[in-house]
Amino acid sequence: MGDIDYYKRLTLEAKLIKQKYKTLGTGREGKLSKWSGYITVRNRPLFVSIQIPEDFPNKPPLIKASGVQTNLNEELGVLKNWRQEYNVTDVIDALRKYLEEKIDADKTTPRRLAEELQRMIENSHLLMSRSEYVSIRLTRDTSSLREYRLMVVFLKYSKPRLNGKVINIKLVLPEEFPTVKPRIEISSGKEEIDLNLEKYLENLPPMRNWTPDKHLFEVALSILEFFSNFAMAVCPICLNKITAQEYDSAIKCINPRCRSLYHKNCFEGWIRQGYKRECVFCDTPV
Repeated sequence: MGDIDYYKRLTLEAKLIKQKYKTLGTGREGKLSKWSGYITVRNRPLFVSIQIPEDFPNKPPLIKASGVQTNLNEELGVLKNWRQEYNVTDVIDALRKYLEEKIDADKTTPRRLAEELQRMIENSHLLMSRSEYVSIRLTRDTSSLREYRLMVVFLKYSKPRLNGKVINIKLVLPEEFPTVKPRIEISSGKEEIDLNLEKYLENLPPMRNWTPDKHLFEVALSILEFFSNFAMAVCPICLNKITAQEYDSAIKCINPRCRSLYHKNCFEGWIRQGYKRECVFCDTPV
């Protein structure tokens, strides 16, 4: 673009700016390529400065806002995806909208975090008593409303090798919550197991299909359901799960490295068919 075309474009931009943002001016120098002044964002004055480069409109204007530390070229779509037909006022409009949404989010976040805490506390009894195989105890190690710890305890009716075992899960609400889903961190003392479990938990429905209207308790409840299914023993003969009602009468392998469980009727039927009275996995006499 030549000097004449550039000046014509600056004149057009100046006209649009003065029509929409009367509080902005060119200062003492009077250059149409430099603007500064105050704009209003949610009834608050904000000082901005704008520089229109010589290769405008091939390149976007440079805009700075007092107190805004983020890279506006990355945050504002109009700058990120700049087109020649855009105007400087489009950039100012986008800046105002971005800051208004940020102010609204800052007001909403504390209230939403308090709601999440209340919901978790009110429903914590369900995490402890809903399953016969695992119990989840809710604790908070800090006063932060963004961190929760779930202590997963495997109960009597879980697989024998899991009885009494504990897995600690930390739920962390990121700064962008609820737009961004919670983060899950697992600590069982075995890194490989932790990483595998995290992958499974990250794929639970509330996490996989996260939307801002979902709540942290939904994640905690899905974790309970996951570990309940994981903890139930399966009869090796019929391949059906051994329920809590069937647990006490189940046939148990005494090998501490195996400890398989069988439905009593399944195992007795197995023996009647001529098989040895041994565990089908480890050959230990039962």
